[in-house]
Amino acid sequence: SLWAKSWEGNIIWNNGSSQSRGVAILIKKNIDLHIVENSIYNDEHGRIISLRATLSEGSCNQLTNVYTPNAGNDRKCFFNKLKHSLGNNCNHIIGGDFNCTFDNSLDRKGAATVDVKADEGCQELKALCNKLNLEDVWRRRNQGTKCFTFIRNNAKSRIDFFLSSKNLTPEIIEKISNIKQLIADYYDSKLEAHKLRSKANLIQHNEKSSDFFFSLEKQRGKNKLWHHIKTDSGAI
Repeated sequence: SLWAKSWEGNIIWNNGSSQSRGVAILIKKNIDLHIVENSIYNDEHGRIISLRATLSEGSCNQLTNVYTPNAGNDRKCFFNKLKHSLGNNCNHIIGGDFNCTFDNSLDRKGAATVDVKADEGCQELKALCNKLNLEDVWRRRNQGTKCFTFIRNNAKSRIDFFLSSKNLTPEIIEKISNIKQLIADYYDSKLEAHKLRSKANLIQHNEKSSDFFFSLEKQRGKNKLWHHIKTDSGAI
């Protein structure tokens, strides 16, 4: 497919209909990750894809992508089913569209904050987190921050996020910090390059400006030079 050609790495799909739904897990090319045989789990509605994979150091991780139903009752059933489908003997990273929030006051703004049905299924999601020892790693790092992933008219919400095993969080944070440092170093190097280029341009332009003003002053000096003196009678 076009996506597979564009990504180049491995893609594990669970297609929905041609009009809606569908989830996938994309594995980066050349990453040392091995999918455990017969570990891929999906549903018939294109709402979940899950697999177990091991890294080079031997750790077992279950990767899951979800697209949770819009209707509250369906969400409750979905989270309950997910809670019983995922094992608790490995690390978990679950990402996707959860269609509900943990904290209405922080994760919603506008019309959605007064819709009591908007977060139906939240308790079931919390039960899933408790069973698998998961946490919202972004919220842990951004306590009290309002940031939204879905906007419609005047309603905003953060319904797309990642849940990860709590014991993975320090490792994830370290990786994020390393990435942030690499990005910072990259932009610092670009800034230094810009400074050098600006300095070179300044020197070049200043030299041109100095040449121009020197020529101008030289001409003014010529114009002001006395070549003759006239007496009161007009004689030179």
